[in-house]
Amino acid sequence: MTQSNYPGMGELIIRVVSGGVAFPVEGAVVTVSGREENGMSGVVYSLRTDNSGLTPKISLPAPSGSLSLVPGTGVQPYSVYDIKVTKNGFLDSENAGVQIFDTITAIQTFQLIPQSFAGNGTRTNSPIPPSQGQDPQLKEVDKTDL
Repeated sequence: MTQSNYPGMGELIIRVVSGGVAFPVEGAVVTVSGREENGMSGVVYSLRTDNSGLTPKISLPAPSGSLSLVPGTGVQPYSVYDIKVTKNGFLDSENAGVQIFDTITAIQTFQLIPQSFAGNGTRTNSPIPPSQGQDPQLKEVDKTDL
């Protein structure tokens, strides 16, 4: 089933901030791209954030919500989109694989880093909050060394 013929609709709002979550970023360009089952993707929306750092709420095709109520169907109960955020003076930020469920409004936050702090490049957002994953900076201590 391709995104263009999904029977359901989910909604998405993008929130763009800097300085942790202290400062909304106005005028950031947000590109939402869809994924088809054959691996091809295309731009679905191109938006700008307002003075609160928010995009307008957009509707995106999604599989029927009833698919998530029955385990073991083998059918993915959500559609998948890729999002990229750009703004002059900041590193680009992207998140691949944002899940959209039928009748649900998802809010995806992007934290932009000023280029003056980080140089050039693109920052990839992790779909798993850092507090839930293992910090790659942490190493197990050999207790024999203590």
